[in-house]
Amino acid sequence: MLDRNSSSKSQMKLNLEYWVSELPKSLTCIPITELAIPGSHDSFSYTITPHSKLGPDASRLVKYLNRLLGPAMRRFVYKWSITQTCNIQTQLHLGIRYFDLRMATKPNDKNFYTVHALYGDPVMKELVNIKEFLVTHTKEILVLDFQHFYNFSEADHNQLSSVLKLLFHNMICPFYYPIEKLNLDTMRANNWQVIN
Repeated sequence: MLDRNSSSKSQMKLNLEYWVSELPKSLTCIPITELAIPGSHDSFSYTITPHSKLGPDASRLVKYLNRLLGPAMRRFVYKWSITQTCNIQTQLHLGIRYFDLRMATKPNDKNFYTVHALYGDPVMKELVNIKEFLVTHTKEILVLDFQHFYNFSEADHNQLSSVLKLLFHNMICPFYYPIEKLNLDTMRANNWQVIN
């Protein structure tokens, strides 16, 4: 008969903040595509407020109702737009390593914004927070999955690419590296921490 206390002591406590760093060697050599990576949907949507302006991804019905009802409609849409309530630091400390990003531009504005039917904040602050986390968590990796781009020109895509390269520099896994062969050992050997 097992002693209840001894069995609980033998169980390993998972530290979500460092779960990638603490993976056993048997999992660091398999392709990353075979790992279950916790993620968040519309990861930066917590920056949207009830007073946010309507985004370019809003449906035609929502745009029509917005013209009729204005701010009252946006407060209703806000409840649907928010899919995350935790900020980026909390998500990272809870072990989220896959980020679903939807972005838009605004006329006469050089910033890139979070969007999910309503505009959120500029994404640069959130990307800087991610970089700060990675600098202090050198064995952690994450995926930045830019899912949708609204009102993006070719110049906007080029600017975003430049911003990512400037911010994350050599932390980014080169796009030409075959994803089906990429594993944590390779990423760590090259000091790569970001897949995008």
